Amino acid sequence: MYGFRAHFDVEVYSYDHNAGKDDPRFLEALLTAVGASPGAILTIDDSPDVLALAERRGLNVVHYTMGQVARVVAAMQRLGMGV
Repeated sequence: MYGFRAHFDVEVYSYDHNAGKDDPRFLEALLTAVGASPGAILTIDDSPDVLALAERRGLNVVHYTMGQVARVVAAMQRLGMGV
């Protein structure tokens, strides 16, 4: 769907963990699934509340809305994710 997805090692979805994206249990499941420190993780979402929760936990975040792939790519480049 989006070319930048090929640059991620892991994709984690809340529905796979029976939790909402704004549920702290999902965030813990995400950290476990990725197996990296929070500062090495980029969370992409369209919800400011979800992003605020992730940011409080130390994750990098990017607010995505339809068609703003350039914003995601810029965040990935800033983090040295090799896009």
